Amino acid sequence: DTDYEDMLIAKVFLFQFVNSYIVLYYTAFLKGKVKLPGSRDEPCKPSCMEELTMQLGSIFLTQLAIGNVKEVLIPYMMFRLNVWLEAQALRRSGMKVVAALSRAEEESKLQAYESTFDDYNEMIIQYGYVTLFVVAFPVAPLAALANNLIEVRSDAFKLCTALQRPPYRGAEDIGTWMTILEIMSVLAVVTNCALVGFTSKVFAKRAFVERLWIVVIAEHVILVIKFVISELIPDQPKWVEEEMARRSYEEEHADSEEESSVDMGLEESEEEDEEDEEAFDVASIHSEEF
Repeated sequence: DTDYEDMLIAKVFLFQFVNSYIVLYYTAFLKGKVKLPGSRDEPCKPSCMEELTMQLGSIFLTQLAIGNVKEVLIPYMMFRLNVWLEAQALRRSGMKVVAALSRAEEESKLQAYESTFDDYNEMIIQYGYVTLFVVAFPVAPLAALANNLIEVRSDAFKLCTALQRPPYRGAEDIGTWMTILEIMSVLAVVTNCALVGFTSKVFAKRAFVERLWIVVIAEHVILVIKFVISELIPDQPKWVEEEMARRSYEEEHADSEEESSVDMGLEESEEEDEEDEEAFDVASIHSEEF
């Protein structure tokens, strides 16, 4: 199951990546420079950087609003509609009084929570909008922060009232999503450096070779800093590691004590059996003497 989910996540997200960001990459680096088949060769108006900012802002903010409505409002409305339709069907069947549904009956009318894929996919797509083109739309992190503060409560409302209770599924980590985040972090550094070097007007007066060297050097410096920070800061705090080691030791010690107590109990029972056998033999000897 894990291998299947990893492959599914990789394939579906690759499609989502192209579908979500291809227009922005085209506007940032190719529009007015490369003519696509069947398209008009129109330059950016007023500039590619400003057009990219408008596109990113409109797409990003629209998706935030639509995502919240689709996640919370639609499932809740479908639940209420299903309850109302069932009540109407019972009334048409001849029942004059329709009893109120119990909590279990209400939850049976809710939509099932399939998996965490859609929630992870939404967050990763949002992460891409925030990081890949942050130079063109610096307000994106602030908008994402405000949305995520609302998203915490809307997801809680969705899971508690609009969807069936999800079954428990243990997991070691977030799986392929972590690899996708690492790839997008590196891609964000390269994309933003290229935006500053080739799309913006910061180095417009410099030759192409000079701008290329600036982009390559800046990108390498930022990536080195990124990897150094990731190595210096551990994934788990020291106190968490110590607590996990303590609990692991306690569990092993408890298991060993339980095994030793079981062994001692077996030895005591064997000794009691031997004593009973000896007592039985002595009693049988005395009975024979009589």
